[in-house]
Amino acid sequence: MCIVIIRYSFLACKADVYYKNALALSQQQNLDQAIYMYEKALEYNPNEEFYYGEMLAVYSTLADRSRESFAMLQKRAEDAVRINPQHAYYYNILSSTYGKAFVSYGDTSAKDKAIDACKRALELKPLFGDPHNNLAAIFVYERKYKEAMDEISMALKIYPKHAEYHRILGELQVQQGLKMEGIASLEKAVLYDPSIVSVWASLSRLYFEAGSLSKAGEMMQQAILLNPNNPRYHGDLGSVYFKQGMLDKAACEFNAALKLTPNDAYFRQMLNACQ
Repeated sequence: MCIVIIRYSFLACKADVYYKNALALSQQQNLDQAIYMYEKALEYNPNEEFYYGEMLAVYSTLADRSRESFAMLQKRAEDAVRINPQHAYYYNILSSTYGKAFVSYGDTSAKDKAIDACKRALELKPLFGDPHNNLAAIFVYERKYKEAMDEISMALKIYPKHAEYHRILGELQVQQGLKMEGIASLEKAVLYDPSIVSVWASLSRLYFEAGSLSKAGEMMQQAILLNPNNPRYHGDLGSVYFKQGMLDKAACEFNAALKLTPNDAYFRQMLNACQ
């Protein structure tokens, strides 16, 4: 008995060394080596629930690299909920993984697994927004847009200042013809996270379509501040100025767009129209 305890203690200590090395490598963004160290830690102590959280975060980052990387994420997420069936976070990762298997890889058998994992995560932690977001992604894929908006709305009741949820809801609302509601949601998204450049650009185009040119210009200026090397943003701002009759400003923007894409016929045509 004493020998067994000593051996277990030795293996646990060895696993912990690998785990600490994995954490350090993760912080250095050396993710492949980090995964190797996490796997070695689990080799020596396969039932240590604590190891899975950080490891799953790294696998999630690498999952888009290949189908094999994604399969390892799914396997380890399944292992995590087996080791600790009371952990909502692990069920949430598992639901996201099954959801991606269904949406991105066409694995129809994963759909019900994803929904079940979401429900289990919410049973364990009712005030948890991510499972609602995972369900919304499935509903969007199935073109059940009302159900998707309902799920995101529930997530926002839990996290009312979550910029990404506001962005998703806004895009769904616009897609469904609820443009005013969509604009309001998108404005909340950049209120809570002003760095989401795509939302500034979307707001600019929506205001342009609505005829609110001054607002369209303000929104696109913000997009350009965040991403000055996007030719389309300069072209869109040029179109706003052109519509307002500010031809000199329009010409500057079309010039900026042409510097980034010299062979673009539309930008060249609009620049000539400003002369």
